[in-house]
Amino acid sequence: YMDGHLAFPANLKTAYAIAQSGADIVCLQETNRCWEKFLLEQRSVTEAYQHIRFIHHRWRHGGVGILSKLPLGSADVVSKEVFFGWYPAWKVSVIIDERVPELEIVNLHLRAAFPRT
Repeated sequence: YMDGHLAFPANLKTAYAIAQSGADIVCLQETNRCWEKFLLEQRSVTEAYQHIRFIHHRWRHGGVGILSKLPLGSADVVSKEVFFGWYPAWKVSVIIDERVPELEIVNLHLRAAFPRT
């Protein structure tokens, strides 16, 4: 959770963990413009992941992001207003090799459990 652009120690640890993960693709949920700005300012993150995209939701922390070592292709919002308008889903293609079809990644936030009336 980041409300405002503040480099709290926990946020720095998160950026370090992402950069050191070794993953080819990292999908983030509950992001916002502050997280995007913060991560783009972290040299360890931008050196590890040259291809970074975010989409922002109308709610403060409803966005998603994708960080990739591989080039990113087309992107489509699959559903921006799912489950009462809170949980977006975003499909992004990843270009692995020009000889093979693009890999499609769907980054989504699972629906929170709450009682239905």
